[in-house]
Order: sequence, then structure tokens, then C-alpha cells
Amino acid sequence: MSKVSQKLKFKCEHCARVFQTFTGLSDHALICEFAKRANLQDTKEGQLAHKLWCISFKTTPRKKFDYSVFIKHREYKLFFEFAAFCCKVNALDAEKYMDWCIKERIKSKLWISEGVYSRFVKNFLIHEDPVDAVIRSIDFIKKSGTPNYFGTVHPGTFITLVEVGRISPWLYLLYWNSNVILKRMNADQLNYFNTVVDQSIWSMLQRRHKNICEEIKKTLKKEML
Repeated sequence: MSKVSQKLKFKCEHCARVFQTFTGLSDHALICEFAKRANLQDTKEGQLAHKLWCISFKTTPRKKFDYSVFIKHREYKLFFEFAAFCCKVNALDAEKYMDWCIKERIKSKLWISEGVYSRFVKNFLIHEDPVDAVIRSIDFIKKSGTPNYFGTVHPGTFITLVEVGRISPWLYLLYWNSNVILKRMNADQLNYFNTVVDQSIWSMLQRRHKNICEEIKKTLKKEML
């Protein structure tokens, strides 16, 4: 064997381990944890995890936000699992959800709890700007491609969409023809819907935003959903 071949080394670009043969490096690539993490960089979970990790350092002087740094960080697993959860539930706003969890001092291991996320959704809907909420909800309905939405969507589906926040209660409360959905609900659906949209809370919010609610109602009269 030549001196050149004896000195030739094969190094893993992710963990820096050195191997004598290319076969050794190839075998290692199949089990290298950092290589697996690097391969997830272009997935929606990987991109979101990296983004949220970078945001978590926004109040610090940290400058190295590269993905190559992220995959070796001790909190990689936490952020990737959180991002995967947000993608799974199609989170309304992953960044705001993370900020809310931090503000509420919720342990990071509970960020992927559906119960915790449900609490966030309720809080998000109540504090969301009415105009933003209506615009977001209208966009969702239009993308669904369902004509005469309130008159044709299945009542159970509608209740679920409001409960998970895809459609804001603001749109239901302010749209001129939304009551047609109530007439299509059975007693059980109606009772449950009234727990989802708590009238004591939303009546108070309508009084608080009285002027803007009137403006939204006027604008929505021109909309045919």
C-alpha cells in the first residue's frame, strides 16, 4: 500500500469522526445522528424548528444561527419535536404559540401537549385583532372552494373548524348570513357550539370593539361566502 493511501482519511462533515476507508464513512453516515438531523434541514419540520430556535435567541447577543450549529445544539430535539407537533396540528401561529408557552411558564416538555395547545388557541382567538381574524377566516373559506359556505358546510365540520381556530368566532358573529349554520345544527351540536363560542365572553368582546365591529359588518355585507 502506498504512503498516500495510508495517510488518506475520510471525515464525517457533521460529527468530525475520521475513518480509514470510504466504506467506513458510508456505514457511519447511516447511523450518525448529526447526519440524520442535517438531512431534515429542507423538511417543513426542520425549517420551522430552525426558525423557532433562532427566534429563541432574539434577546441574546448570539450570532451563530446556522443550521449546522443548530443540529449540534443541546435543544435541537426539543425544537424539532415542537416543530413537528406544530406541523401535525397545523398550528395557527407556531411563533406566537412558543411565546405564549414561555410567557405562561409552561414546561417545554408540555409544549407538544394537545391540551396545552387547545388553551393557546382559546387565548389566541380572544386576543386576535377582529379585522385580522375575519380576513384570515375568509381566506380559509375561499381556499376551501365551498360555495354558499354557511349553507352547505357540515355543521360538525364547522364546529370543529371554529374550535381549532381555522375559522374565528369573529366571522361567525359578524357575517350577515352566518346564522343559517345554526338552523342546520341539531340540539347536541348547538349545545356544544355554545360551549365553543362562549356568549358571555364574545358579547363582552363585541362591546369592547363596538366601532370596529360595526365597520366589519358593513364590509361583510359585500361578501358572498
